[in-house]
Amino acid sequence: MVECVNYVSQSISQVRWRPTVSSLEKPKLFVTGSSEDIDNTVCLWDTSHMKNPLQNDCDDLDIEDFEQRNPKKISTVNVGAGVAALSYVSMDAVVAGTTSGQVKYFNVDATQKLSETYSWPTLHCKRGGCSGVDANLPDIATVGDDGNIHIVHVGYKIPLHSIVAGDSCAITAVRWLSTNEICTCNSIGQLRMWDVRSSSTSAVRVMVSSETSHALTSLDHHPSQGHMVVVGGADGCVTFFDIREEKAAVAKLQLHEHDVWEVRFNQQSPDLMYTCSGDGSVRKLDTSSNIRLLACNSDEAAVGASPIQISEVLTDCSSFNSIDVAGSSILCSNDSEAIYLINDEPSM
Repeated sequence: MVECVNYVSQSISQVRWRPTVSSLEKPKLFVTGSSEDIDNTVCLWDTSHMKNPLQNDCDDLDIEDFEQRNPKKISTVNVGAGVAALSYVSMDAVVAGTTSGQVKYFNVDATQKLSETYSWPTLHCKRGGCSGVDANLPDIATVGDDGNIHIVHVGYKIPLHSIVAGDSCAITAVRWLSTNEICTCNSIGQLRMWDVRSSSTSAVRVMVSSETSHALTSLDHHPSQGHMVVVGGADGCVTFFDIREEKAAVAKLQLHEHDVWEVRFNQQSPDLMYTCSGDGSVRKLDTSSNIRLLACNSDEAAVGASPIQISEVLTDCSSFNSIDVAGSSILCSNDSEAIYLINDEPSM
């Protein structure tokens, strides 16, 4: 495992790989969103010029090689407030949610230039900001600290569907589960499923991560087992749910010492899951032999048991804020204003 670190002199809050056409293709482009600046940005980066990207040790670089061994920023757009949520809508479109409550939609043209083509400036502006976005074209789901959920389409200023005050507290993340169902987590430790085609403003199901109400900070669902959802919490735990059952968690693991800021399944290797945390670590969970067992035997599974293989991917003295995974290519950012590119292919 080899890593390359690029210090960007900017606090990066969100990182996302551009989707690839084939699962065998290495990602070449990624986007970042910044925070804590007077005027924050969404930037597009290119790694195609790099000498053996994600495969070379960057510790012994000559000055002449520096540009060839680091990602190149190829496009920047100003967004004002901090970027709290970022997601690719398609290979050539990105949506971002900001701490001021705006949601912005960007296109990437043939010259790899980012441009804002649409925005919803007041979706989550009354309290806090936008905390989560996720796309299931043509639908884009947004959630916020105001407890509101909106479903928007590009070209329409008014949301197609809204659940106002759907939650009494801040909603912290959202994921599409199907064409009509989304999953959200909130600041009091609840996982909620919503039918966005229904006129009801109540959640279809509500599940809790534990008896204590620690905030849930992130969520993802298993790529090939859609009923399996994992959340990261402010208590440093990752919690697995089988959403077919309206009951307590299938398994809860104390994985970190501080907040789990993001959890991400590997789309190409679905049994691998990655986490990043405020404790300065990035970790990998290999669930290949156990998550199915836990899902099928949720009545017998003991919460707190840890039958899953856990390995350290990266450690640093600063909090890791965001992570994304595309095959063996790992992308993450931390409070040291650094972007990490990691090759997680097994060593021969």
